[in-house]
Amino acid sequence: MATDCGKLERRIADLQVGLRHVGLRARVIDKSEVRTVLSRDGLPLVVCSATLSDGTGQIQLPLWNRQIDSVAKNDMLIIREATVGHFRGVLATHICPFRSLKYTSAG
Repeated sequence: MATDCGKLERRIADLQVGLRHVGLRARVIDKSEVRTVLSRDGLPLVVCSATLSDGTGQIQLPLWNRQIDSVAKNDMLIIREATVGHFRGVLATHICPFRSLKYTSAG
């Protein structure tokens, strides 16, 4: 399985399923409607998906519960220690909920 140090930022166009410890900087270009789903334990959770772009490609970022209101369209995000996978055939990045997402005003 491929890995990355997480300190160097990657271009979205270069991401592939299986990468871990990925760092990237991207803008939120869209955010889906919030929906409620049930966890494996039957507990209700809320989720939405942010579409990120760095100019080389796009990737989905699932946002859960408290993360949803902390991210808005046009925000510039710095993501660290992410993994790259896919969900329903679409490339997606997954982050630790409380330590891998930062915001910047830099374009």
